[in-house]
Amino acid sequence: MKKILSVLLPCLLLLGLFVGCQSGVPVPSAPAETPAATEAPATEAPVTEAPATEPPATEPPATGDGSALSALNDALGNRETEAPEAAKGDPFFTAVGSEYEIEYFTNHAVEIRYDGDAVYRKTLSTGAEEILFDLDTPDDVNRKLVGVTNERLYFASQVGEDWWGYDVYSVDYANGDPRSYGEDWETSFEGGWLILLGFRSDVSSTELIVIDRNDEIVFEEENGAVWDTVVVDESLYFIYIEDAPDFASYYASDFNEDDVWTYDLIRIDPDGTQTVCKSFENMPLYSPAFFFDGVLTFMEQDEYYDLQTLQPVENPFD
Repeated sequence: MKKILSVLLPCLLLLGLFVGCQSGVPVPSAPAETPAATEAPATEAPVTEAPATEPPATEPPATGDGSALSALNDALGNRETEAPEAAKGDPFFTAVGSEYEIEYFTNHAVEIRYDGDAVYRKTLSTGAEEILFDLDTPDDVNRKLVGVTNERLYFASQVGEDWWGYDVYSVDYANGDPRSYGEDWETSFEGGWLILLGFRSDVSSTELIVIDRNDEIVFEEENGAVWDTVVVDESLYFIYIEDAPDFASYYASDFNEDDVWTYDLIRIDPDGTQTVCKSFENMPLYSPAFFFDGVLTFMEQDEYYDLQTLQPVENPFD
């Protein structure tokens, strides 16, 4: 009997254990595994786009000339270079040659000449010569260079031999910007002045245009009331009939031969200042006035005046 019970007792214990598991009795178990760490789903942070602005300009340090751009160019090593200036010389050009044939013009830094085919500029410091522009002249045209300034070249031209005078015009050094001064002029160039006198006989007054070294017309007289001009110490002198009538109609009318006029001796200085140096009153309209060897002469009146002192002098022709 004991033997039978010893066999049945273990069986009953196993059966109870089995039934306890099924009835919710807690059973120790292995500790639960900690779930593996997982990355949170990638969520992009909202991007706030800054307004498009250019980066703040950083001003380079000022340089001696006060130019920030200049300092920046210096730092980058790419400073722009300016074209070298033309050689500078005297304040005005001088004509070299004779009254009837000018060879060239010079300011002692450059020489300008025209040979009928082209205009040349020679730099005296180097001897280098360049063609400014070609200017072919037809066989039937007489053209000459009559004046030069730092900015312009003055030409006189005529077809054939026109004893009335020349057409006068000017251009810049590239043969551009043409300017016309009319026709029937005789030209002279002295002391930086280009002087245009109209056609006249030896005993008549005439028209006058005066162009200075800065290419400005500083005097213009179209009525024919100028007798003569002369240049002394860079100043230009001329004799002008004050309040002159319109000659074309005056001589065609029954004019009074006893009419008298005032003749003004006028000086124009290089800066353009005009001065009436002396007025000669009660002069007959026909009273030729000319300059000769520093003397203002009135032949009809047999009167002669030193141009510098304006005092009467002896007849310079004696």
